[in-house]
Amino acid sequence: MICSLCHTFRLIYSKFLDPACSSLYTDIDQLDRKIKHLVLDRITQDTSAIANPLIKLQLQGLLSHMFETGASASAVTGTSS
Repeated sequence: MICSLCHTFRLIYSKFLDPACSSLYTDIDQLDRKIKHLVLDRITQDTSAIANPLIKLQLQGLLSHMFETGASASAVTGTSS
C-alpha cells in the first residue's frame, strides 16, 4: 500500500514540474502538507506503535542472553566480575 501511495505521489508531483504549473506552488505546498499530516504522519505513528514494543522485546531478549552467557562463562573460568 505504501509503495503504491508513494508511486502515485511521484506521478502527481512529476506533473507539477511542467513550467505551466509553476504558478501553483502555494497550492502544491498546501496539498503536500495536508497529505503529510493526514497520511504519512499516521502511517509513521502506527508503524512506531507496532515496532517499539517489538524492539524492546528483542533488546530484552538480547540483553538477558548476554548476561546469562557472561555469567556461565565466568562460572566456567572461575572468575568473577
